[in-house]
Amino acid sequence: MYRIPVFMLVSALLCALEAQTLLDPSVQLQNYNHKLALKLKHKQKLQSLAKISTDEAVKMAEALCREKVLSSSIRHQGRLLYYMLHTPNCTVKINALDGQKISLIKQMKETDK
Repeated sequence: MYRIPVFMLVSALLCALEAQTLLDPSVQLQNYNHKLALKLKHKQKLQSLAKISTDEAVKMAEALCREKVLSSSIRHQGRLLYYMLHTPNCTVKINALDGQKISLIKQMKETDK
């Protein structure tokens, strides 16, 4: 039959052992660093990538919901960069690259139920 050199068998065995140590589930793969400076740097990086400003997004949200914006934040999900804006009865997501509305969620008031 076929003859496999001994060094190839040994190297395959060593590679398999090394792969087991790399894929050990107890090893933490992602390091979550919660330092405030890093969060601020990340937010500034996202803001620099945005084509529309926060003020423009706030004006769009106020026009859509007809209410004053209480809070706003810039976020990303995959390749999508967007502003999330909250009003008392409405949540709006606006694309930070072109200003298009992604979603509009209106909460029902207690009197509307």
